[in-house]
Amino acid sequence: MARRSQAKPKRRGFEWRWPPAVMLKMLSGVLLLGLLFGGASWLAGKLADPEVMPVRHVGVDGGSRHVSRIQLQRRIEQVVRRGSFFTVDVAAVRKAAREIPWVDDIRVRKHWPDRLYIEVTEKHAVLRWNDNALVDVKGKPFVVPHDSFPPRLANLRGDKADLPRLFNAYRDIQRRLNPVGLRVAELALSPRGAWRLKLDGGTLVELGAEDLHRRLARLVMLYPRLVADPLRFPEKLDLRYANGLSVGWRDTEKGLAARSRSSRGKS
Repeated sequence: MARRSQAKPKRRGFEWRWPPAVMLKMLSGVLLLGLLFGGASWLAGKLADPEVMPVRHVGVDGGSRHVSRIQLQRRIEQVVRRGSFFTVDVAAVRKAAREIPWVDDIRVRKHWPDRLYIEVTEKHAVLRWNDNALVDVKGKPFVVPHDSFPPRLANLRGDKADLPRLFNAYRDIQRRLNPVGLRVAELALSPRGAWRLKLDGGTLVELGAEDLHRRLARLVMLYPRLVADPLRFPEKLDLRYANGLSVGWRDTEKGLAARSRSSRGKS
């Protein structure tokens, strides 16, 4: 007698059912998070809006000798208008200020609710460079309008790559000349490495490429004797000798007057 096959019961899949109270809490949390993120986004947009939180005042401290405060304020305000008090680009403000040639450094700080304060440090020029640029206290060249050059700055002349060497040499030479009251008007370095010095009184000094310190010592020792004669003045000195120098003279006003009187006496 054949057995009747019994149908196996179907296995039901696992079902996870959230209690209604839990589902309600989850939906409420999602809704709350959505509201928070939406509100934060709306608030961020409002804070970034220049019309809502503008920078109304830009104060400037420092400058004034070569950097016009009005010029600086106008330059900075162009950047400030692009953002609000919270989003104004401080790096862009610094960059805009440094585009003014005489600006060396700038500090920016905010003051709630609508003020921006700028502290400016001007560059301090100590030398001219090839008569068309200036050199700051760190030995770095910078270009400004020629009519803003400070008066009576000594000039360094040479190739661009030689500026650090010229800058250091100038400081050393001027220090050596100070005891006898001499001032450097120009210091030049030729492509062959020869040094030429022009003093404030107009005397041109050839120093050559070797024994610079020894030749400077000779200049310091002999120069007071060379200018002791009121009738003539040393126009050119050549120190490229082992133990001496050659002198090119020009008559002073007293010398010319004396020569004139002597000529009239002979006639």
